[in-house]
Amino acid sequence: MGRKICESFFVGAVLLNEYKQDSGGHAHGSDARDRELGGHDCEPNASDRELGGHDHRGLGKHSHSHSHDEKQMSPEDVTKSLLYLGEVALAARDYESAATAYASVLQLGPDVTALYNLGSFYARGLGVPQDYTEGARLFHQAELLGSERAGMLCRKCMLDHVNADLGCKSPAETYATMAVFVSKVYPEIADQKSAACSGLVAVALTNQSKGDDSAAEKVFRAAAEFGGDETAKQYLADIVDKESK
Repeated sequence: MGRKICESFFVGAVLLNEYKQDSGGHAHGSDARDRELGGHDCEPNASDRELGGHDHRGLGKHSHSHSHDEKQMSPEDVTKSLLYLGEVALAARDYESAATAYASVLQLGPDVTALYNLGSFYARGLGVPQDYTEGARLFHQAELLGSERAGMLCRKCMLDHVNADLGCKSPAETYATMAVFVSKVYPEIADQKSAACSGLVAVALTNQSKGDDSAAEKVFRAAAEFGGDETAKQYLADIVDKESK
């Protein structure tokens, strides 16, 4: 077991015990499970977080049973303690502390709650530098654990990432942006080129549906000229034909 993980075990146990002492030994918030942080355009609060089915209410019970021997806590207990710390920090809008707690959970192993909430922090720049790619990577891992909403937010991160400063990017740079995104978010996909092109076409179609034909054309061009995607070539030809009339 690595040193960082051991330190996370100890810090999580000690901080949780201190919080219980300060609050009289009771965990706050009787509805602390199955809440959802929400999409990147929502301000997080204590009533809309996804906690992946972990029941933190029991943490307030028997708080002194391990107070002198935190190192005997099981990994599952430490995970619950760290998730609870994230819950408390998030309720207080202390996003940096919440992000630290969820990152510590992920040092112990995959957890849909930590993945989803930390992904939201990165997507929105709460407590951590905004990073759509890292947000998408975390959302995708949560999706693999069964969170459908995380999958939707992963694709939203892709849209936001490609469209960020799109007016300043060449089609070649736009293609490179998507290629790097796919390599980091979907490393399990064998055909990275096809995945990048499919992602670009999806972004272009979204832009087109919003009436932004200029952005759509640039993204289609990136997939057509630098990815050789036939679908993108057809859409691009349609746009060019429409503009010529």
